[in-house]
Parts: sequence; C-alpha cells; structure tokens
Amino acid sequence: VCVSGPFEQLGSAVLTSAPEVRHRSSIPYSHLDWMPEALGAPTSEFPAVFRYANSSRSKYGSTQVQPLEVAGRELGSFISHQLHHFGAAVIRGLDVKSAEDFSTLMHATGLELREYVGGVTSRPVVAPKVTVVSGEDPAVSMEPHNDDPYWKRPL
Repeated sequence: VCVSGPFEQLGSAVLTSAPEVRHRSSIPYSHLDWMPEALGAPTSEFPAVFRYANSSRSKYGSTQVQPLEVAGRELGSFISHQLHHFGAAVIRGLDVKSAEDFSTLMHATGLELREYVGGVTSRPVVAPKVTVVSGEDPAVSMEPHNDDPYWKRPL
C-alpha cells in the first residue's frame, strides 16, 4: 500500500515478547482450553508504524514543527482515507506533549469525537474529550475487549 502525504511508513511495531493471556486471573475464561497461551506476534506489516514527516527547515537550520491544528487535519485525512488499508497504526513524530495537546490534535482531525459516558471503569477527564485509559489500580489487567464506541445508536 502506497501512503501519500506527510506520513512516512517505517515498518511494523516490534514486541520483545508476545503478551501472555492464558491463566491470567483478571482475564475471564483464560483458564479454558481455547484461550491461547499468548497473543500472536506482529508481522512485517502489522501493526504499521508511521512517522509524521511534515516539518520544515527554517533558513537558520532549525526544524519547524507544524502546528497541532495542521497536523490534526492531516491526521484526520490519513485516518479517513488510508487507515483502512492497515487496520491499526502507530503514529510517531507528532508534537504532542500533554493531554491538552492531544485534545487540540484530535479536535482538528474533523472526526466526530465522543464523550466517555456509561463505561464500567473510572476514567477521569483530563482535557476536552480526553480521558485516561482507566482510573483502576495499575495492577488490574484489562481483558481483551472492544470499547463501546459511544454512538447515539448502534449501527
């Protein structure tokens, strides 16, 4: 798949070991025979890793990073037009240093963002439309799952 625009494909993510899932007390049904010992390893294509490469050099030689609003519009275009070719992607090189920066970036994508409402874990809001992954104790493992997308009505 050829990627155009400000995102340069670097390859795939590297895991030092596959995540173990069998016999984890915090993962429902992990004791059953059909549960694998570990999740599958990444391939040369999945998950894809990209670097945001849309920066420019000033006449003094320093790198000028695009404002988050510009990066957000370009990220929104990437998500809308190219992400489906990869299934998942890690994006590096975005100038995000705080929850507020992440909120600015995501609002600039033009995507429809949702509030976290009605979930089963505690998720404090740290910036507009940004919550932590979970407010639970870090020792608690989260079972593999898909979060509710919080649509007004399911499709």
